[in-house]
Amino acid sequence: MSFKVGIVEDEPIVAAFVEQIATKKGHTVVFSTDCDIEALKLIREKAAELIFLDINLKGKKEGIALAQKIATDPTLSGKIAIIYITAYSDNDTLMQASKTKPCNFIAKPFGEKELEIALALATQKRLQKENIQFSAGYSYSFQEKKLVKDGVTIKLTNNERKLLETLLKSSNHLVSNEQLLYEVWEEKLVTESTLRDTVYRLRKKIPDIELENIAKIGYVLKM
Repeated sequence: MSFKVGIVEDEPIVAAFVEQIATKKGHTVVFSTDCDIEALKLIREKAAELIFLDINLKGKKEGIALAQKIATDPTLSGKIAIIYITAYSDNDTLMQASKTKPCNFIAKPFGEKELEIALALATQKRLQKENIQFSAGYSYSFQEKKLVKDGVTIKLTNNERKLLETLLKSSNHLVSNEQLLYEVWEEKLVTESTLRDTVYRLRKKIPDIELENIAKIGYVLKM
């Protein structure tokens, strides 16, 4: 799953780094600006879904003000995930920012790992709220852990469910055999033949699934 990402940051180096990592992780950066007024316009025009937002734009707490505008706008409220970027950690500022219900905070200076974790958490939170549509009318709810087609629930084993969830989280991107083995069976010692058997059973239950096998490397679930 990928986001349309907006970046609201007044340090060009930081903005460029965020864009680089977000793009590397399969997300699409639809705008980058250092102006809160322009950002509000671009969020609407570009249909941004996730915003990296600096709390202090040009020395002022304009980032929080922008988040407040998003939260009180009926056309945007609840539809935009916000990850705050901040060089300040005083309690008053953090409390004020927390009232806008952000997805996460990242403190400057930060590296690639912090951004990857923030993006992963944003993806998890989004998945918990949504039913994911894929492959000819199938719908999967992460919250209810239920696969449905035409109102009929399709029963999955625990391993089949974890396999499907892992593939959905990285839809349209290659998921290696090693990652699938870890995500589904965790620390248990199983072979790739066990993975192939589970994929086979999943395909039997979801015959329309567009699941491409990259021989000896992994799988791609196409959405």
